Amino acid sequence: MPEPNDNNLNPSSLKLAITAFMGLLILALGLYGVKPNYLKNEELTRNNSEVEDFVANLDKFNSAIESRYRRLSDLENELLHLHGGVSSKQIESHIVQVLQNTSWSQNVVLLTVTPDATRKILDFDALRFEVTLSGSYFNLYAWIQEVYEHMDFIVIEEFGIAPINKSRLSEVLEMKISLLTYRVANS
Repeated sequence: MPEPNDNNLNPSSLKLAITAFMGLLILALGLYGVKPNYLKNEELTRNNSEVEDFVANLDKFNSAIESRYRRLSDLENELLHLHGGVSSKQIESHIVQVLQNTSWSQNVVLLTVTPDATRKILDFDALRFEVTLSGSYFNLYAWIQEVYEHMDFIVIEEFGIAPINKSRLSEVLEMKISLLTYRVANS
């Protein structure tokens, strides 16, 4: 009978050791070889799905952008029509001219017209004018009415009226108003 030797392994122990080694090898291969590739594949699939969704909605985005451009063009044309066909670059001088002509026709003295800082609102410039006038109450009222007839695109933002001579009753009043209008912004 052979003597037991420490170098000889029992066949069942050898099978168990080989099975354990193979199990560890499969586990290591799964954790370090397959799982990262599987996770990367899932991420790529998710990204691909997002790109496909974006491409599918691209037509909607493009049509929405085109719709906004058409609306902007319509607003520009409407503004040009409201300005009596005067271009955006000429609107300031046009407004001053209308204010002066209206003053002459209504017997009102146009004392000052001061353009204020331009504010940008979307694709438009908001132009503000500080205007000072003098005249009788009824002439000033008629002046406002006529300005609106000539320029229905203008808004009176602020309004103040007071007698010029405070020491005695005077028919001559001073009116200070802030007018606001819009033009297509300079690009």
